[in-house]
Amino acid sequence: MNIKRNTKKNTQKNKKNTLKKIKLNKFGVFLLAYSGILISAVIVLLLLLQGVLKDYEKSMPNNTMSKIEKEFTPDNIEQILNDNPVKINEFETVSSIADYFKLKMQDNEVTYKRKSGEFTDTTPVYVVKAGDATIAKVTLAENGKNAHKFTEWKLDSISFDGYIDAKNEITITAPSSAEVKLNGIKISESYITQKGIKLELTKNVDPYVKAPTNVEYKVSGLMVQPNITASMNGVDLGVTVDGKVCSVNYPTDAVLFEAQKPNINALNEAFGKYLINRGSLDTLNKFLVGNAKKNMSNIEATWAFLYGKTYTYEFRNQSFTNMIKYSDNCYSCQTFYQLYVKWGEGEKTYDTSMIDTFVKINGSWYLSDFSFD
Repeated sequence: MNIKRNTKKNTQKNKKNTLKKIKLNKFGVFLLAYSGILISAVIVLLLLLQGVLKDYEKSMPNNTMSKIEKEFTPDNIEQILNDNPVKINEFETVSSIADYFKLKMQDNEVTYKRKSGEFTDTTPVYVVKAGDATIAKVTLAENGKNAHKFTEWKLDSISFDGYIDAKNEITITAPSSAEVKLNGIKISESYITQKGIKLELTKNVDPYVKAPTNVEYKVSGLMVQPNITASMNGVDLGVTVDGKVCSVNYPTDAVLFEAQKPNINALNEAFGKYLINRGSLDTLNKFLVGNAKKNMSNIEATWAFLYGKTYTYEFRNQSFTNMIKYSDNCYSCQTFYQLYVKWGEGEKTYDTSMIDTFVKINGSWYLSDFSFD
């Protein structure tokens, strides 16, 4: 009887354990299902949140500005200037302005920051900087809404006004009859600050020919050093630039100069002979007029003490340089020669260097002024 009771108890106990296992298995399935649903929901929420954050980040004006900033490169600055109107000096072009900004960006990092006092949430305004220098202002405008109703932005305008250091001034001295151009554009008379400037080498030619004069121009508001060219009567003139000061040179005339060398040589020899008592002042005066004749008569024959003595002389190493043609009737040049003199007690060589100014009177050339160099 005890065996039967124990068997019956064991059977009831096994049934209870089986029921308990079944209940546990159902709970596990429920728990797994619930967990799966929860995880899926979290994933969906994360994806939704990621999309929101992505759209929010895209809506930040800084992102749009970062893309615009990358356009500010030396290779692309001229295109930006072409796409955005900029006030320029009448002698400068978009290309020259681009060169100005290229110099600013050279070896400097381009950055941007919010413009104090102008940046708002509805109108983002930035300044673009090259190193420490501000070079432009950028304004953004709304470009609609994205999928999550965040504002998107686009470029509204780029302004360079007020950020161009157009304070450079250049002074140009040129022959009065010359045509002077800056970057290919003729300088008008409105830029002339002085007229009728006399030249040192031709200040005494007035009684015989019209004295050449210069004018002075001043051009301000330039960003970069301009390309300066000049011409006179169809002849291109040389230009000398020293910082912010420029001189336009009178032309030379190789044909005229070559034709005049015999006359200059004869004048030099007449002067040398006069000094060593081998020529007369009357003979020398045939080459002279005006100030040259007056000043030459004040020069005494420095070798007068040799009068009556035996000596020989020779002109050596004559050269003629730096011919400047002021007009068809006036030019100047530099001459040099050595006068070698030998006498019984010894010998000596005298160097003579002069700057001569010649004028043409009735078809003949005369020395009108001179100075020893």
